[in-house]
Amino acid sequence: MKSAAGTSPSPFPKIPTTSPDHSEARPLYSPIGCGDKPLVGGLAGRTGPALFCPRSLECVYFVVLPLCSLDSSPPLGYTSRPMQEPTLQTPLSPWVRRIWPSRLVSTLLVTGLLVGLALPGAALALDPEEYQPRGNRSEGVKPKPVSGFDLELLSVLADFREPAGTLPQTLRVKFFLPEAVPVHLTIREQRYQHYYWLDRVVPSVPWQAGFNEFSWPTGEVLRQVDPGFPLENLGVVVRLHRDRPARDEAVAPAILYYGTPPSSVGAYLFTMKPAGDARLKCEMFRGGGDTPMWTSAIPLAAGDQPVTVRWPAGTAPAGPYRLVVTGYFLDNNQRFTQTVGFFHQPVVP
Repeated sequence: MKSAAGTSPSPFPKIPTTSPDHSEARPLYSPIGCGDKPLVGGLAGRTGPALFCPRSLECVYFVVLPLCSLDSSPPLGYTSRPMQEPTLQTPLSPWVRRIWPSRLVSTLLVTGLLVGLALPGAALALDPEEYQPRGNRSEGVKPKPVSGFDLELLSVLADFREPAGTLPQTLRVKFFLPEAVPVHLTIREQRYQHYYWLDRVVPSVPWQAGFNEFSWPTGEVLRQVDPGFPLENLGVVVRLHRDRPARDEAVAPAILYYGTPPSSVGAYLFTMKPAGDARLKCEMFRGGGDTPMWTSAIPLAAGDQPVTVRWPAGTAPAGPYRLVVTGYFLDNNQRFTQTVGFFHQPVVP
């Protein structure tokens, strides 16, 4: 059927735009579908999606095209209904007029756009150093973490170090639980250099009462980041019940090693990071007692830098202990308190 001008009318309605001065949006339907059977509609102008806006860049325009054959039959599950063609006040661009009638070209363009948007994300996910899931853990380089805590606990380790001339092929973490509880293990740099991070560990067997162990290869990330990565800069914190830092922490001290663990633990290293220059006082309590069995002071702890406190357990018997750190910031005298509860198990099988 020919129109009055002698040309075949386009099966697709023309796309409405805004008023000439762009002062008002015209919420007119712009259907898209197979043949003359519209399937998807939208609002033009500022109120919704449209194909083309010659007078403004204030909004994002998109087109949703159904995947259908080149005949005029709508996909299964859609019902066609007649649409009234709106009045077009601003003519479409000539290139839009050329490609718009071609459903095949339109589908290919949109498909190419979607693939192009997906490829950069896939490339990032394949970066060997990028933080991402790696089987039984998530590991890699992360953006610099932002801490909102006055004093953040970075690591609780047994004071034990194996000599290593080069980075071992495999690293291991061992820790003791007096009872089976939810465990959240985080391994990270104590002093940021590469922003290495490992967490979301899924154990091969559920964490259980007694000693537990986790191991991971260094070849996937650590060797890629730095073949000479210093083991003394790795911090380990095994949080119990919760996965985030808190003012009152419950942890399991960890043993970091690669060959043979120690047969006993005689001291612990508590590494923390204050938000600003601060003065700290550390006290160790046994169980629920209120008399400290050990005290230490740090006259100046630099802000946003790790500071390590060593507790010599000596002959302290196995049982629950509590480290209480109090302090204040030197610039404003604001006071803060951090508590770290843990179970001391001196004998390691």
